[in-house]
Amino acid sequence: MTTPDEQFQAHRDAPHRAEGRRADGRRAEGRGAFSDMTTQGTLLAFGVEADRLRACLLESVSGRYRLVAWLGARRQSQLSMAEQATALCREMGRRLGRVLWDDGAQMPLLTSEYSARIPPIEQLAVALTPLPCLRVAVLGLTARLSTELGQQAVRGGPTEVVAADYLTHRHTAQILAEQWRTRRVDAVLLAGGYDALPAPRHPQLFAMLTYAVHALQMIPAAQRPVVYFAGSAWAGVQAERLLHSGTDRKPVILPNIMPNPTFVRQNIVAQALHTLYARRAQQTPGYAELAAWSNSGQPPTTLESNFARLIRAWRDLHGLDDLHGLYVSSGHRVHVWSSAREETVQLHYARDSQPVDLPDWPPVQLLSGNPGGNSNAKQADGRVPGTVRWWDRGGIGPLLTALGASAPLAVRQVLEHDVLRVMRDAPRGTRPQLMG
Repeated sequence: MTTPDEQFQAHRDAPHRAEGRRADGRRAEGRGAFSDMTTQGTLLAFGVEADRLRACLLESVSGRYRLVAWLGARRQSQLSMAEQATALCREMGRRLGRVLWDDGAQMPLLTSEYSARIPPIEQLAVALTPLPCLRVAVLGLTARLSTELGQQAVRGGPTEVVAADYLTHRHTAQILAEQWRTRRVDAVLLAGGYDALPAPRHPQLFAMLTYAVHALQMIPAAQRPVVYFAGSAWAGVQAERLLHSGTDRKPVILPNIMPNPTFVRQNIVAQALHTLYARRAQQTPGYAELAAWSNSGQPPTTLESNFARLIRAWRDLHGLDDLHGLYVSSGHRVHVWSSAREETVQLHYARDSQPVDLPDWPPVQLLSGNPGGNSNAKQADGRVPGTVRWWDRGGIGPLLTALGASAPLAVRQVLEHDVLRVMRDAPRGTRPQLMG
């Protein structure tokens, strides 16, 4: 059975609460994503990351939902996600002294003939980010435009940019192929050219495409990355034909990330990479079994998409014009910016150790996860940006938000009373008590 190696945390009252406040200082009432109470029973959420699993249990205590327990374990390569989640569910039930696993149905206890004595789980949700970020290479026409913009577009999705280059005579297709192969590239983004120029006016673009085709041909077919073309619309058909005939794999043709010198669009590239990640994640052993456990009426989400929903809902709840949140996960970090002026949120993925420069973004105000890693509490506090107003040190918020569709007010109550600690408003020289 899986041996959990993270702290088991039971419910306790916390004196530092992240109370919802309006801009005028009055207590904010539930709105938007946190406005409806649809349940009164036990809530359970499972979250899977590339290197760990976690589960959290919520119960109504004196009419208010609280985080009763949470438990985590390291992923084990010899076991599927579902097998480890099963062990985690059993272990949590054992430590709480209650039944959470249904041996007959071979899944969590969602129904019970003796509900008064053995209460079932009323709502169960899963959030699955079971794979590391996609390893992406960017190839553009120029360093300052297509290559730089391509990297920005790629980082809006679950990616790590492991190679970035532009058309130059200094490199050969063989060098490029070796770079992509040794860095285990999952996807390649090709970008360049404006839409205003007809295809014959883009000789450099076709030179770049030929360069890429020759490099891809040198990589064994089983290791070839997925190719995305987000360059000149005039060249789209020819690019598809050239790449398909040269590699025997159809590329994905996307709208130009920079159709003219004054307009840039990046969300479509990020959405395409989210789709690629989701498709590969669904092939992970145990994914289908875990997805079938959910009775929330929603398909599995990712922890990062949950965090984006959390930031948007928290901004709305507190009546803020902008909210910049940072999620520190296993091996990577995700910045999310929600603005009252925009319907969508902006995301930026980065490696855990990679410096991030987001000059146009507001400062970080909500932090989920421990920026100090396994450091002690004092060291971790020292790495929290001074602009942070709320801190979810355990990184539980994105997991809780998986339950937001079916039990939004319950999620809000737990975030306010057990998870998000007020930081910036705390008296100087004091530190909130934190959950491990």
